[in-house]
Amino acid sequence: MEPSTSLPLPVWATVFVFVIGAIATSLEIVRFAIYIASKPTIDVILTKEIFVRLMERGECFFLNAVILGRNGTSEIRDIYFDLKRIEGSQKIYRLVPMQIGQKTQGPGPIAGFSFYTESARSFVMKDSSARPVVMAVLDEHHRKIAQRFRVFDDYLYSKRAELQGRELATKSESQQLLQEGVEYLEGIVREALDEMNDLVQIEPGRYRLTLSVSYVPTGRIFSKEKTVSSAITFSVDDGYRKEFRRELEQALRTRGENVLFDRDSNYNYPQYTPLDIEET
Repeated sequence: MEPSTSLPLPVWATVFVFVIGAIATSLEIVRFAIYIASKPTIDVILTKEIFVRLMERGECFFLNAVILGRNGTSEIRDIYFDLKRIEGSQKIYRLVPMQIGQKTQGPGPIAGFSFYTESARSFVMKDSSARPVVMAVLDEHHRKIAQRFRVFDDYLYSKRAELQGRELATKSESQQLLQEGVEYLEGIVREALDEMNDLVQIEPGRYRLTLSVSYVPTGRIFSKEKTVSSAITFSVDDGYRKEFRRELEQALRTRGENVLFDRDSNYNYPQYTPLDIEET
């Protein structure tokens, strides 16, 4: 057996290797700690851009938010709304998201909306932002409102079929038929107005509306679902229901004239913009 010819490392070399190894290990520990501490997060802001519209789907809130992703990609799982009247007799309303979309450039100076999904599931990338528009409906009476619109239309189409089925011999008979249609329309408009007015839920007062977004950071081990929130406060004045009723009467009458008399007139759904909106 031949004797070993290898020489032991000098002490300084051994210390140098040890120090370099310790530094490299420490850097990996620090990098891992930073990785763990900097999990993807999102920030959410519910903006003061809000209005309420009464339509076939019910008493609908149109809401705008800003969502910002930080430190990586996050998966949005769901969104929730909490609407409370905070002055006077307090009340909690169930506000349910129905459609999610975005603003679109229209022919005029004011943006329109395009809704493309009923699901809140989406991804927010690192250092990116999204500005979703959410249409949410007051849950308590929205099915009754939708049913009342359908009944109104059924009355109209039934009456139109009756009027069109008559044989008219003179101009006088045509005028009488027109008058009959007008009187019939006024009657069902008044009936629908009274019923829909009773189904409108928002009352005068001060409100707090909170948007909560649940999300999960992606690309991380043992990531847990988190929730972030943002809120606005606003007021509804005493003229809210009166204004809604006036605009609804005009919309129903025009809608009825289009059906009964084969017209193509434009009309707007009743719409109200709250007062004294504050982002909190």
